[in-house]
Amino acid sequence: MPVASTELLRLVFYVLVTVAVTLAATGVAEWRADADPKALSSLGWLAFPVAVAVAVAVIQPLVYQDDPGDQVRCQQTGTSPGQSISGGQTGFTLCVYQIDEPFRAQYIADLEPLMSLLPDASKVKVTDDYNDKNGVSMGAMRGNNQWWLNNGLYNLIYSVAAPSDCQKPGHDAGSKQDDFDAVIAAQFAERASKRAKDSALASVYTQAASDLGELGEDPKTSGRLAKLSDTEFTSWYAKTYDKIAGCTLTESDLP
Repeated sequence: MPVASTELLRLVFYVLVTVAVTLAATGVAEWRADADPKALSSLGWLAFPVAVAVAVAVIQPLVYQDDPGDQVRCQQTGTSPGQSISGGQTGFTLCVYQIDEPFRAQYIADLEPLMSLLPDASKVKVTDDYNDKNGVSMGAMRGNNQWWLNNGLYNLIYSVAAPSDCQKPGHDAGSKQDDFDAVIAAQFAERASKRAKDSALASVYTQAASDLGELGEDPKTSGRLAKLSDTEFTSWYAKTYDKIAGCTLTESDLP
């Protein structure tokens, strides 16, 4: 963010330039009208903004400094005993801007139904820093939890459950893997909806499951996964994770 003292200096400089130019222009006008050489002395005012500009160039005052509200702090969330389907870690790395720090607990509560379905959530890094290429972007809450549920959490489900990029070279945009990813994400959302502790959160997961399910073109895939219990689904996901992430999952890998 801009440094206050530098901004003040900038304002003073602009005022000085305005005053100097005005006085110099007035002197030139008087010189033209009266042919009085003394009037040209007002041109000396132009030296002041030039001197200030030179001084600033030499001193180089700090123009910007880090805004504390723009700093991201990462923290491993606590493990909730008995909450993990697989018996693994439910705690995950959560990174939020300082301005969103008061909502860290809300983030965790909203994400827990999803994270509890992962084989090991401790490997997952969720962040509202879009520039962090090593984390899953979730978007900033900024105090509007309902907006975040409908947007940030909605998009996050797909990224966490199906972390592949099958649109990259070597994979067709409409590949079978894309269908798999959508169905898998839908399964996570549907199962998370039943583990949510309040109706509003459950509703978001349910809607996400419906929308994601429509992206999967083959209902057989969804049916084969839906018949699994949560424990069986998480176990299958753990065994096939590398193929899901690597865009190499095939029908023969389905239960």
